[in-house]
Amino acid sequence: MTYNEFLLRRYEEMLGSRFKEFLEASRKPLPKYIRVNTLRIKPKELRKRLEEKGFELKKVMDYCFLVKEAPISIGATTEYLLGYYFLQDYSSLFPAINLNPKPGEVVWDMCAAPGGKTTHIAQLMKNQGVIVATDVRKVKSLWYNVMRMGVTNVIIYQRDAREVKYKFDKILLDAPCTGTGILRKDPTRARVKLRDIRKASSLQKELMKTAYENLKEGGTLVYSTCSLEPEENEEVVEYALS
Repeated sequence: MTYNEFLLRRYEEMLGSRFKEFLEASRKPLPKYIRVNTLRIKPKELRKRLEEKGFELKKVMDYCFLVKEAPISIGATTEYLLGYYFLQDYSSLFPAINLNPKPGEVVWDMCAAPGGKTTHIAQLMKNQGVIVATDVRKVKSLWYNVMRMGVTNVIIYQRDAREVKYKFDKILLDAPCTGTGILRKDPTRARVKLRDIRKASSLQKELMKTAYENLKEGGTLVYSTCSLEPEENEEVVEYALS
């Protein structure tokens, strides 16, 4: 699967001489990573348990491993069901890391489902303080992952984030997007058209406005997407700063 003609022309214009390199990279298999849930187990102990089952792991962060070899599906182990780890792309760790949540703070994860970043934030907060996690859909998967990972400081609301009015210490806006950066995971993203990009950008700006209005003075707001489009990234940031 590759990008449609609209996206191919767009990226060729954007990337110039690096276009072919980009296409080659987008066709490579997606590496698999796991984030160790330090609320339940120490990284060293989890590594020992998985390697005894035949997994080959490479440490890339204190609590993150690259799965180099897997004798069975990494999502089908006892350790996974016990909430010892979360299947999470390496790049998706950085929104929570950059948010830098502290124990005792009040944090809002605006578009939280299915809960990878929510449970990561809880892990960094050591289950202390409060995380308000909102989403308009997939709340069951969010609830399941919060329970599986042993997170106890999350309040889940199924509602549109634009309706929330409260002041938070820190806010993560991992915005709904076209997802053009995750083609290797979801080939349907190759069908994105310009109208989809414009629609996503419009929603992202509304959510950004809501985030700004709900952030305490001196607070921290982190914005992230899995899109490659400037309209969904730089343009939204410029809107927030204007």
